Amino acid sequence: CKPASIASLGINPSPERSHAGLTALCPGCRSHLGTPPMFQSVVFDPSAFKEGTLCWQADSFLEECSRSLFVKRKFADVTIRCEHHAIEANACVLAASPVFEKMLQSSMMEGNTRVIQVDDFSANAVEGFLEILYTGTCSSAVSWGDVLRMADKYQVDGIIKVCLASMRSTLSVETVMPYFGALNKVSHLEDVKHAKEEMWSKVKCDTQLLRKLADAA
Repeated sequence: CKPASIASLGINPSPERSHAGLTALCPGCRSHLGTPPMFQSVVFDPSAFKEGTLCWQADSFLEECSRSLFVKRKFADVTIRCEHHAIEANACVLAASPVFEKMLQSSMMEGNTRVIQVDDFSANAVEGFLEILYTGTCSSAVSWGDVLRMADKYQVDGIIKVCLASMRSTLSVETVMPYFGALNKVSHLEDVKHAKEEMWSKVKCDTQLLRKLADAA
């Protein structure tokens, strides 16, 4: 956002400030319109209004909220059963996946019972998938290849991108085999093709990585 005065922003200095006045802000700030708590946390002081400040406050607030929602799982209304674990989740968050959305809004068993059975992924992979779905990041140790395959199955492109970025940065002797195994299983994805080419170029320049793949062939 560019520095501006109260008048140029069109903000009513009275306590009953109008959200409409915020349309003078940059697209990044305008994207958060309609979230009253966030606006309550921002003080519109023209003397302290610097470029990017409001955007940073909005992003920081939303990150804090999404992390809290993931950790607390308050008002969870869906249970994911996996490996004898019952993992709680919020349907409104799961709806970011078109597959989960269809399950929960249809007359299928999942829609009636609010229970989703996941048999082809570990509980660790499910938790990692959910953490990224809620927060956009993953702070716990996960099998990135498994989370990648889960993101492909449930059609969440954003999680696919997070997984590929993490796989690129953590490629090692310990991870090269499971990573390439997972990449081969979702090789129909264009982003995966590019990531695989990039990682293969790195493998060819590292004798340890190349030997690890050769030994498993």
